[in-house]
Amino acid sequence: MFWIYVGKGKAVLHMARCEDCNFGLGKSGSVDLSGKWEGPFELVEDVRPPQELKLKPCPKCQPLVDR
Repeated sequence: MFWIYVGKGKAVLHMARCEDCNFGLGKSGSVDLSGKWEGPFELVEDVRPPQELKLKPCPKCQPLVDR
């Protein structure tokens, strides 16, 4: 399962279990005022970031690396 964090001019792809994502709750576990979480997406192929932003993978959870 995947989530996108959209904020501060970027879109970052996370695995749901990533400590930064926390299943769409973020590190604080509550509402993030600087951005928003979009998802969940079952498959990475389903992920659609906002058109104006390039999607980047989270460096911590590395969602696009085969495991």
